[in-house]
Amino acid sequence: MPKIVKESDNFSSFLWKDLSREALAFVHQQYFSQEMTVDEYIETYFANKIPNFKHEADRLFEEGKKKCLAEGNFPESLNEVWTRKVIKKSEEEENNKKKFSSHSMKAKDKSAVQRNNYNQKIQQTENELDDFSKASRDLEENNAQFMGQINALLSQLDELTGQTARYDKRQAYQEQSNFLELQQSLFSRTNQEIASIEENGRKVKLEKEERLEKLYQERNNLEW
Repeated sequence: MPKIVKESDNFSSFLWKDLSREALAFVHQQYFSQEMTVDEYIETYFANKIPNFKHEADRLFEEGKKKCLAEGNFPESLNEVWTRKVIKKSEEEENNKKKFSSHSMKAKDKSAVQRNNYNQKIQQTENELDDFSKASRDLEENNAQFMGQINALLSQLDELTGQTARYDKRQAYQEQSNFLELQQSLFSRTNQEIASIEENGRKVKLEKEERLEKLYQERNNLEW
């Protein structure tokens, strides 16, 4: 049974590998052709029920190989068959590098450029949403301050109207009526403008969120 040993661990561990069927047929032809068929020999080998049977097959293969090489009739197809192999440190390191390189190539993203473009678009859209949310909060604060200032001015006008009433009630009533009309008109117009701005803001935000979701889906559909 072919044995693989590693120089890196001072040959202390082994990896076993069975002989090929062609190599077993060679051993059978050299030593057991009169005792059993080639199929029986191969079956016995792989059944592995006889102690040291596989190790003996290794020894006989090497012995038969040496004999046939001397006679010049060793099959060329068996030149690569071995019963003991030493893996040197340099070979093991090189194999590890090749495996790592192969793994890196397999792991390479086939859509790297497109994926990077989508990542940039997604980041840009997310930044726009963040900026939009901040602008909306600022607008709400400004609207609240504006309404507070209007209320303060209207309170001052109301106070002035009250002072006028002490001297001319008729004029005071007229000013009071004009004041209420102005107040209602101002509040109505202001509320309409604020509602319109908020509605447009919701539409813009929804469009950006839908665009962001679409970008995520398209990126996820890219081939790796």
